[in-house]
Parts: sequence; C-alpha cells; structure tokens
Amino acid sequence: MCSYILRAFVLLHTQYAAWNISLPAHPERSDHHVSPDLLALDDQLLALQWVRDHIEPFGGNGSDVVLMGAGGGAWSVGAHVYSLNPLVRTSVSRFILHEESPCRRYRGPSWKNLLRATSCEREMAVDSVECLDAKSAQELLLTDVAPFLGPVTFPYRKDELLADKQVLIGGALDQGATLLADVLAQPSVMRRSMGGIDIDNVVHQLLNGPLRTPALEEIQRHYKAQGLIDDMVAATLLEDLLLLCPTIKFGEYLYRSHADVYAFLFRNPVSTCTHVFYGPA
Repeated sequence: MCSYILRAFVLLHTQYAAWNISLPAHPERSDHHVSPDLLALDDQLLALQWVRDHIEPFGGNGSDVVLMGAGGGAWSVGAHVYSLNPLVRTSVSRFILHEESPCRRYRGPSWKNLLRATSCEREMAVDSVECLDAKSAQELLLTDVAPFLGPVTFPYRKDELLADKQVLIGGALDQGATLLADVLAQPSVMRRSMGGIDIDNVVHQLLNGPLRTPALEEIQRHYKAQGLIDDMVAATLLEDLLLLCPTIKFGEYLYRSHADVYAFLFRNPVSTCTHVFYGPA
C-alpha cells in the first residue's frame, strides 16, 4: 500500500489560449524570456494575479503558490520559473513540470505558416495581426498548423539565482509509443503514406527537418546498434530526444542556477509505488 501525507491545499485549474490562438499578440513584441510573446503565458499571468488577489477567502495563500503543468503546460511552467515578473517572483516559490520542458526541440516558426494558411501575410506585422483577429476560432483551428512554443531564452545571471525556488520535474517511462503514434497520425504523414508508412523515414524527416536535430545520423546508428526493430528504435529515440533528455537538461540548468531540484520517474504501467524520487539535485 502506498501512503501519502497531504496537507490542506486549494487546487485551481486555469484555462489559457492554446494551439494557433496562443500565437503572439504582436510578432515584434518580446519580453525578457520568450520571443515573440505568447498569449498563453499572458493568460496564465492573469490567472496568477486572480489567485493572488482572491484565493484567501477560499482558504488559500496567494503568496504561497505552487505552479504545476503537464505537457505544453509544463513548458510554460518552465518559462515562468525564470520569469522576472514581480508577480511570479513574489507569489510562486514551487514549480512542478510533468512530461515536458522548455529545453525540448520544437517545430517552428509556425507563425509564418499560419499567416500563409489564412491568407494573412501582409507587409506590416500589425496588418497581419488585424487580419488574424478577423478570423473565427474555427478557421484558425482548421489550418492544420502545429503550435510553436519555443524557443525559450533563459536569462542566466549570477545576481538572479533561484536559491529560494523549489522545482519538481519528471515524467513516465515508455511514452515513445504514444509520441510515435501521434507523429504517424499527422495529416501530412497520412497523405504521403497511402502506399504504406516507412517509420524510419518518417521519423528521420521529422527530426532532421522541422526539429533540426544535430548529428541525427550518428544518433540513429547508436539506437539501431542496440538490436531493436524499427518501430522500437523510433519510439525510444523520440522519447529520449523529446521528453527525457530535455527534462534532464532543464534540471541541470536549474541546479546551476542554485534552485532546489527534485526529479521523479513513473514506471509505466504504474501498478505499485515503483516511481523513484531523486533530490535535491
């Protein structure tokens, strides 16, 4: 039996702009960390401000907030870890990232792809934004343009260390099969593969093209040398490159910034309490 000791807490789930509608409010606007600025991060800051101002009547403490996210939410939590925004610095002292990290490689830049797909390419950026504003949410969602969540630039300066922050990062093993299934289900892959899918070729095109993975041939040779069949090679490669390695890299970066870093790993399927906790790093 697994036993856990929990103290009383208030859980608040927020909604924020996602996918294409989370793209920049203005493509030339930037802050200290994310360029161009994402509406999703702005939405999250508004939610955090609400928590700061109104959570006390619900039994919460607006000055003791734990920011938690999974998948794309974990990416944004990682961006907030290094935020210089006074609201984040004074309200949030602990962060939890599950399955994702800002260090992951992303496709990009889908901002320009979205403009082409919606016929909103204009000479002036402000005109492009106005054109997108006139589009309905349904039109934007039907463009089949993948979201662009990165890159993130971390302002690593010794006078702004994270010694007062605690970060818990991690994920589950054996997520590569899910990643591979998502890749193979993309409309562009389906259109090119009516006569059958060459898994090795599809993964190679993804990692070598949109994700621009360096030394890809050498990496693939290393995985194939382990004697795995093609789909297992592809699944393991995707899991390591897109989930596990970026999470470890982000943890190391946090450690160098003097944050207290803890990591967890769920073994899938989770039938008992076999997950492992490490830390502080």
